[in-house]
Amino acid sequence: MLDKQCAELLRNGDTSWTRLFERGVTQALIKQYTNSVNTFSAAIDENPSNPFLYLNGSTTRAEMIDFISSIDNSYQRITIDSDPANRLNTNSKRTYSYDEAVADLNKAIKLFPDFAYAYYNRANLQALSGQLPEAFEDYSKAIELNPAFAEAYYNRGVIQIFMKDTRKGCLDLSKAGELGILEAYEVLKRYAQMED
Repeated sequence: MLDKQCAELLRNGDTSWTRLFERGVTQALIKQYTNSVNTFSAAIDENPSNPFLYLNGSTTRAEMIDFISSIDNSYQRITIDSDPANRLNTNSKRTYSYDEAVADLNKAIKLFPDFAYAYYNRANLQALSGQLPEAFEDYSKAIELNPAFAEAYYNRGVIQIFMKDTRKGCLDLSKAGELGILEAYEVLKRYAQMED
């Protein structure tokens, strides 16, 4: 309903960046990701100095990649193999790149360098791409800008554990718990049990 209203206003000549932004959001909500990315790009053309347009474009690109990946990875493939255990293959051989989404976040950060959530979002994409040191740096920057950013502490803690700095990782998880992410305490408990 809302998407149809936005589309109608655009057809009637209201092509302002705010209307394009609204349309991009509504398209993303109904999983029309390609259309949404194109609409955000048109909004950026109208207002290239607005960091939130880049932030939303990045989020939509990442959601599109995650959606495609989830579909691709849910298919089971049967292969011809003499070993029955190898006949059913559920691992996708395709890789997915968040480079364009990260590029949008880089532009948002350049326009609004004090926005903690842009660093946090970029760190999430870097972590998903296996760029753990870069993710650590961006989570740290997000925390520097917003010392009460519980999710950034949580994710940085997990990253540090993956990078074999368990003590600091556990400290960050504990801080995330103090800031309200109760799941952090569960992760700490599970990790302590694994260590015993």
